[in-house]
Amino acid sequence: METFWTNHLNARLSYARQEVEDRTTHKTLSDSPAHLVKLNLTVPVMPDKLFANLESQYTSERLMLTPLARPIVDPHAGAFGVLNFTLFSHNLVKGLDLSAGVYNLLDKKYSDPATPFHQQDLIAQNGRTFRVKLTYRF
Repeated sequence: METFWTNHLNARLSYARQEVEDRTTHKTLSDSPAHLVKLNLTVPVMPDKLFANLESQYTSERLMLTPLARPIVDPHAGAFGVLNFTLFSHNLVKGLDLSAGVYNLLDKKYSDPATPFHQQDLIAQNGRTFRVKLTYRF
């Protein structure tokens, strides 16, 4: 992970590469992306009080669990990228923190591989969602 910080910008980039396989069969495990990339950019809106964060996440394709009775042409869940945006405070008022976020900002349609307990091969994930969080410490 690489972090760049100035008084006006905090940037963080991370990358993970993995190869996950079953130790017995030596086959790739389902729902295990080979590449994960995350980029975070944070800027102060009100110095030391209110910040804006833009996060980009990328996940490479993942193998689906496909029963042999139902072979499909491409047994992979597609790669996808999402953007998230959050406004957050630190001690906006003594002991009070507030955050408001929009996740999957561009409303990207993507699916994750299902488990053996599901009837479908892929499970559609949420589109754009919103969250507001208020924390008070005393």
